[in-house]
Amino acid sequence: MAPPHLRTSSPTRGIDASFLGLAFSLLPGGSEQVEKYLGIAGVGVYLVVGITILLASREYLVPGFVNRVTERAGWILALSTLGCLLFLFLLIYPVADAGVVGGGSDSDDALNLGARALLNHQYPYGIHTESGAPVTYLPGSLFLAIPFVILGNAAYQNWFWLALFLLTMRFYLKGVRQALLLFWMTFLCSRILQLLVTGGELLASSIYIVLFVLFAMRSFLAEHRRWLRWVAAVLLGIGLSSRANYLLLVPVIFSATLQKVGWKDTARYAAVTGGIFLAVTLPFWLHDPQTFFMACLREQNFAAIELNTILPHADIALPLASTVFAAGLSFRRLIDWDADLLCNCALVQAFPVLAVVLLSSIDTGRLNLSYTGYGVHFLFFGALASWSGFIRSEQGGLKSHKG
Repeated sequence: MAPPHLRTSSPTRGIDASFLGLAFSLLPGGSEQVEKYLGIAGVGVYLVVGITILLASREYLVPGFVNRVTERAGWILALSTLGCLLFLFLLIYPVADAGVVGGGSDSDDALNLGARALLNHQYPYGIHTESGAPVTYLPGSLFLAIPFVILGNAAYQNWFWLALFLLTMRFYLKGVRQALLLFWMTFLCSRILQLLVTGGELLASSIYIVLFVLFAMRSFLAEHRRWLRWVAAVLLGIGLSSRANYLLLVPVIFSATLQKVGWKDTARYAAVTGGIFLAVTLPFWLHDPQTFFMACLREQNFAAIELNTILPHADIALPLASTVFAAGLSFRRLIDWDADLLCNCALVQAFPVLAVVLLSSIDTGRLNLSYTGYGVHFLFFGALASWSGFIRSEQGGLKSHKG
């Protein structure tokens, strides 16, 4: 089911489930950066300002923008937005990468080293950056970064995936104006801009896994182009091999596919997706199981490991609880197939982040927002799932500007 067209609304809708869903998707992920520089009081101000902007946008910006801005003007604004983001990246990234501002990041360096090792037919795990950070990304991340490493730097992929997200939203939401509004909203999360200008891999992977899931969803509706389903299955297999937490998406995607196309086709697509995942991942495991485990699984689970002092075997209990939670959500009947699946994907990515934040806060005896930055994992899933409800209204109010 394609998302409904935007319609303007006369009554004030205020705060409802879709509003809360969008706010929950966008704002927590930025709290870590705000607390780092402005403290807990700054986080409080950030949340109040963010909620106020969302309320004002819902009542004034969204209907006014959609009714008054033509599609042509929307494209101009979209290209201008991407141009500004590229300019900011080119301006700030060299300074941030050198550590002059914000201390720099090892994420892009590790990704560059890992991808270059693959290009040179070397084993990428066990390699460390100059500051000692290991390559911790699963093989899918390295393969997807290779084109950008060939161009010069894996950090370029963040801008590329942001641009592709905006373009995809234009088709998914059936208009560039709606897509641009959603795109602008994502920058209420301060973490997004921080990841862009520092080259953090988290931004790219959080976007491309959403796009691969969306592509799979759309391909199931393409009755006359069934080959798209196989392409989507291949891309999804690669995407799932980029971060271990994305494997939590498997039960809900499998269940949604089953509800849409039945057992026979679901088994076929699952076999292709699983086969690609194993083909991408298994050779690296078999080459050096211990190094692979320490680099890709233990290091990516470091937050849970640190909680072993408050919850015995937290490094096992949290992934297990997250898996059980994902399996439980897979039994949910999807009424609005698109929105419900995206919502489930957001929830299974949010669960481990919230669990770590809760336990670390108990451990430190205060609200600990150090791990909320990983909320970017569920930001794009949750924002897209909430968007149609956020902008919903009575039929017939939208003026169509073809411009």
